[in-house]
Amino acid sequence: MTGRKRSFGCNGFTLVEILTSIAVMAIMTAMLGTMILTMGHTWRDAQERVNNFTKARAMLDMLDNDLQGGLFRPDLPAFPGGSIEFYTLRPGISTTQPVRNVSAVGYQISSNVLQRSDQSYHWSDAVSFGSSATFPTTGTARATAPGVVDFKVLFEQEDGTLSSTYSTSTTNPTRAIGITLAVVDDQTMLVLSAAQATTLRAALDGAISQTRSVKADWEGYLNGGSMNWKSYPAGLGVGLKIFERYVILPNAT
Repeated sequence: MTGRKRSFGCNGFTLVEILTSIAVMAIMTAMLGTMILTMGHTWRDAQERVNNFTKARAMLDMLDNDLQGGLFRPDLPAFPGGSIEFYTLRPGISTTQPVRNVSAVGYQISSNVLQRSDQSYHWSDAVSFGSSATFPTTGTARATAPGVVDFKVLFEQEDGTLSSTYSTSTTNPTRAIGITLAVVDDQTMLVLSAAQATTLRAALDGAISQTRSVKADWEGYLNGGSMNWKSYPAGLGVGLKIFERYVILPNAT
């Protein structure tokens, strides 16, 4: 009986096939890494926007509520010396008497935090009437939210012009207030030094023209080539946002 030889086929990969597979895997890995990096940047940008928007909306709503309840009349002082102080029909804090529904409120920036103070009063306590009346103390300032590097208001007169001063003129009184905030997200605040924030605030203040909204002036400065971005953290360009709201003041009585 004649023996029969069995033959086996070669099932291995050639060197060319192995190299091709490695190249394809390397390309896919690089593409995947790029996608993950892009998704990371997109996620961080979205978080920054949400963080900024949340803080700005809370601050603007607080100011809006105080202004909507404001007492703006010729015989009561408001915004003395350019400060953001006025009477409002909102409950205030008092350490010596019960809470009353009339308070003197004030806003200011300290260490990149917008602070609000309020002190309740009764009409017979310390409220002075008259065109030369002095504004009382607004109490202890309390922090609201960190990351507000600048805060400005402009007064819009009845004829549409903008001014840095509040007017009770009978011919051209203030009818609305534009509130503008420059807000930095929490992550960017961790790398923005106090000196850098002070320099940025001074630059933004110097960009206000009073011929258009503060938001337009600030965004024009930031995007117009005048801003020295190299002097600040790399993430500031994304982490800094400008928010603005105009509030119609209650009619004077």
